[in-house]
Amino acid sequence: MLKGHHHTEETKQRISKGLTGRRHSKEERLKAYETMLKRRPDLKATEHPTVIDIAWAAGIYEGEGWCSHCCNRDMVGVSQKRRWILDKLRSLFGGNIYPKNKVGNKNKLFTWEQNACRARGFLMTVYSFLSPWRKEQARRCLMYYKGVKA
Repeated sequence: MLKGHHHTEETKQRISKGLTGRRHSKEERLKAYETMLKRRPDLKATEHPTVIDIAWAAGIYEGEGWCSHCCNRDMVGVSQKRRWILDKLRSLFGGNIYPKNKVGNKNKLFTWEQNACRARGFLMTVYSFLSPWRKEQARRCLMYYKGVKA
């Protein structure tokens, strides 16, 4: 472990059991992810999105969203002051909501994040509703996952 880097007990157990890193097969990583979802049901979506819901989510993502590839995983997120918007995204697509406040900023800011295969699924779901610029950003993120550096 890195000096000064603090891991939760659960993360330490996962690392010691070998459930992280590239050296494990895709099936082992998928099994570990499914096990985590059983312990964290809040990560799953609770509603089935309609076409209107998908278009709405694409509009929110278009204005306030981001995607990146970091530490060998894809991430998608949206930051907002209004928590209800992120709660709706979580109910439609799963994920987590975190408070994210900058030092000296009195306004509360929240971030909805989706990782790994669910992040890629979100990008592919909203893709047809995105602007050309956002489509290119999503394409770069998805191509990076496939091993093609765009």
